[in-house]
Amino acid sequence: MSLTLTIPDEMARDARAIARDSGDTVEGLLLRALQAHFPPLPPDLKAEFDAWEQASDEDSADQWESTG
Repeated sequence: MSLTLTIPDEMARDARAIARDSGDTVEGLLLRALQAHFPPLPPDLKAEFDAWEQASDEDSADQWESTG
């Protein structure tokens, strides 16, 4: 999955500086920061979200077929 995240310029400058000083990439630094603040979902909740996403994908595909 790919996600584009827009952050304020000051935060981007800080992230670049921290990454450079630590020998890390900006992407790696921000990924670990997000992982620290968003722990993994419990398995039952993840399964529920996955089911909702699949149903949404199927609905989108059905809509495309009926309008395409």
